[in-house]
Amino acid sequence: MGIENITKKEALTRVFSAATEYKNNLVDQSLLFVCTDKHKHTYHLEVTFDASNFLHMTGFETRIKPQHFFEMCLDRRLTENDFEFSDDGTTPLKMLALPKLVKKSLSANMLGDYNMSQPKLYTEKIAGGVYACVGFIRTGKYGRYVPNTVLEGDIRKKVKQADRIVLTYRKKRGEEKYSEIVYAAKKVDWNKIKLPQGYEYLPLPEMSPILAHIVPAKPEATQHDQKNEERDILSAIVTYRDIGWNDDQILEKLEQRFALSEEEALEYMIKAE
Repeated sequence: MGIENITKKEALTRVFSAATEYKNNLVDQSLLFVCTDKHKHTYHLEVTFDASNFLHMTGFETRIKPQHFFEMCLDRRLTENDFEFSDDGTTPLKMLALPKLVKKSLSANMLGDYNMSQPKLYTEKIAGGVYACVGFIRTGKYGRYVPNTVLEGDIRKKVKQADRIVLTYRKKRGEEKYSEIVYAAKKVDWNKIKLPQGYEYLPLPEMSPILAHIVPAKPEATQHDQKNEERDILSAIVTYRDIGWNDDQILEKLEQRFALSEEEALEYMIKAE
């Protein structure tokens, strides 16, 4: 059965599982994205997550108040009679994207300003990857950025410019400073990263043992080997594009042929553009 034919029962199973991960990873937490644009300038975006935001991420239509909705999902008390799928048909797509977007880092390696490609959708900032992303809006003129939607598909088609996230930090609400790194991009010279003003205290990967499980050590390669591998990968991307492959096909092939992670393959594709 395709995702477009998902039943309410199947949607509940996905939402119940996602609610638990959302609680464990994101509720009452803030994330700080440190990004670099195409000019290698560094900037940041801070977002926060409340229990009440979860409803907006599901695409469900309900009269239940957002906080109570989340509690019912956690307790698995929500029933098929408590909600309807959105009339615009986006709920099944949100069900496909949601499991990827309740991780500590949102599975996000890119960030950008929404390009208004979906006229009925209002959001401002989008963070994510090639398969799914989260939209954020500001609460008030100078308020916090909070999630208001999830989107299935490639973030690069939904933002004006997809900038690279090089680091993502997490802290609990009420904590003064960030210290936990939940995402670090690969193949980054951390000595050249200028941390945003006001966040110069942030730990960098080589200084933080917390990254041992995020960036596993690899056998050392010579600079010559690395340059040859990069040349071969970039050449392969050009070839695949010339024969008409789409981005998903190219990503899958790069991961298989060169034993790359999805993140590494994506970084090479961005570099080849």
